Amino acid sequence: MASSSSATLNHSIDLTTVVPSLSNLPFTISVKLNSSNYPIWKVQALPYFRGQAVFGYLDGTIPTPPQEIDAPHPSIGLGQEYDSLASTITSRSDPITLEEFYSLLLI
Repeated sequence: MASSSSATLNHSIDLTTVVPSLSNLPFTISVKLNSSNYPIWKVQALPYFRGQAVFGYLDGTIPTPPQEIDAPHPSIGLGQEYDSLASTITSRSDPITLEEFYSLLLI
């Protein structure tokens, strides 16, 4: 007879807002919006905004993030361990492998 056991997993998910880059917008949308060409502009612009995952901000389905975030900077409080790891990695002349990086984290 098989027995079943249950385990509770506690996962912490950090849901931060990532701001997509719209720097290539002028190159993607070739028609500049003016008072007479809205339909043509819309045909080019809407797929771009949907592809960049920002259309929800335009139509109001995604609320705008707050102007200021009260979260501390992630590197604050890491101390000397972080400084040592960062200087070890940045002082290398060759790329670091995942195994080397992992071993540095375990020191």
